[in-house]
Amino acid sequence: TTVVLFLSLLLSPLPARADNTSCKGAIFLVPDGSLHTGMFTAAGQLRWFRFAPKAGRSYSIGIENLSPTDLQPWVEFSEDNTRLESCTGPEFTTLFTESQEPASKAVKGTIGSARASFTAEKSVDVFFAISTGKVKQSYRIHVQETTMYSPWFTTMGTNETFYRLSNTTSGSVTATLRLVNEAGATVATHTVAIAADSVASVIYTGVAAPGMIGLTVADNTTGQAILTHSGPPGAIAISGSWGDGKTLFVPIAFTSRRQR
Repeated sequence: TTVVLFLSLLLSPLPARADNTSCKGAIFLVPDGSLHTGMFTAAGQLRWFRFAPKAGRSYSIGIENLSPTDLQPWVEFSEDNTRLESCTGPEFTTLFTESQEPASKAVKGTIGSARASFTAEKSVDVFFAISTGKVKQSYRIHVQETTMYSPWFTTMGTNETFYRLSNTTSGSVTATLRLVNEAGATVATHTVAIAADSVASVIYTGVAAPGMIGLTVADNTTGQAILTHSGPPGAIAISGSWGDGKTLFVPIAFTSRRQR
């Protein structure tokens, strides 16, 4: 009886699976860098995905080409507004970062994989599609949060907190630093465009001074710092420290908000 039952289970039809060639069948991804693989079965076919971003967080979407480059020269994102509007997710502005380190396309831009970044304005599911011009092209896709986080800033006593942002890539990157107090309220925000391979002016919690951007945070405030940016993962290196600006500087660590 056991053998017959086992064979019956093997021969039973498999449950139906959604076809992600339409946005209604979009595959849900977790934005932690987890990998998902698939294959296009027709030229010009779309494969749809979705994930749940959080407002004020930055993300990078990467698509790797798993087929020989002589057969599959490119993979790209679909930016068809009509298709995007057919689902509940909003259209979002992306910045393609394939040429920035680590580069995902060849120097001439013909062979390689697609990568784009964006910062979420709302905590609403985002839908997006990838496309190809080839049949049986295999791909691997991941969504990764690029938000960086520091658990500490202070203006206690005569102390201030200082930040130095460096762009580690060969393309311009826009970064936004936000300070949040212990109650969860934003007390300061500053956005800066950092040129390729360059360092931004020092940003600190005090009043603006020559060569330094001041956030003018109230005295005796502590909390956390959140950094979002428009580049690929690892595009911004940031160092933080606190002290009285004269004799004492204590390093403050920044880490990726979501480790892969």
